[in-house]
Amino acid sequence: MDASRARHLHAVDSRDLPGDEFTRSQDDLFAHLVPYVGSADALWRLDPEPLPDEPFDWSAVDDGDRSFVAGVLGQTDQCCDLVLDVEYRTITRRILARVAARDPRPFRRRPHAARCAAALVWLACDSSGMFASRPRTPASWIWSWFAVGNCSDRGRTLRRAAGLEPEGGWCSEPLSLGDPTLLHSHFRETILIERHRKLEVAEERRTWSEDPCGRVTVRHLPAKVATAVKGVAEETGRALVYVGFGERMEDAHYLSLTVPEAHDLVLKVQRALDAPMPRR
Repeated sequence: MDASRARHLHAVDSRDLPGDEFTRSQDDLFAHLVPYVGSADALWRLDPEPLPDEPFDWSAVDDGDRSFVAGVLGQTDQCCDLVLDVEYRTITRRILARVAARDPRPFRRRPHAARCAAALVWLACDSSGMFASRPRTPASWIWSWFAVGNCSDRGRTLRRAAGLEPEGGWCSEPLSLGDPTLLHSHFRETILIERHRKLEVAEERRTWSEDPCGRVTVRHLPAKVATAVKGVAEETGRALVYVGFGERMEDAHYLSLTVPEAHDLVLKVQRALDAPMPRR
């Protein structure tokens, strides 16, 4: 984790994480949220605190780029001060600093300060869900404010130069950056609401629970074994044991086990049969 990221993530004890290990392990439910914050761990530790008013970090700006970067910074700051807010100003400053530090070639290929500034503001707004959550607020206001044409392609170029293309986030909407320190607090609140909703869905998948006294409650369906036969998988030629659950073989629900898994099932069932009846 880089220094700028560590500076603005609040420390969270693992005991304070939402849900529990079971609910957090349901990866399929949370996969669409991870690209916005970079990792599952960042998703669990996400907070809705507003980003601070932060000065621009000039430490990694090449001397030859300072004049251009200053021109871009002046325009993005003015737009955020007059139209947006302090958080968006901090976000655009952080992205600009990352481009300067990681790959400043976009500054040099087409050094047009207004278009670069418009692209940065668009990238900050789009990645924090402004256009997705406010369909009546199209991105065209940015191009009008800076008196330029559509600069979304340049915004994607800056995203790439800053190293903000997370795996799984290529086609996401809003555009994902893979870093919670570049998200407006309003959008992080939206992610937290969705995270809570998915945790509730994950909890519904739980099939057993244990109370403080050690008693286990199991969610179950009554079943009958209609048949168990050995066969061969057509795809692999591997021996399998097919166990059919239901009243009749013809419409039983079949599960397949490898031979070692079938032996393991027999041992576990026998162990359960041999155990004493639990106290109620």
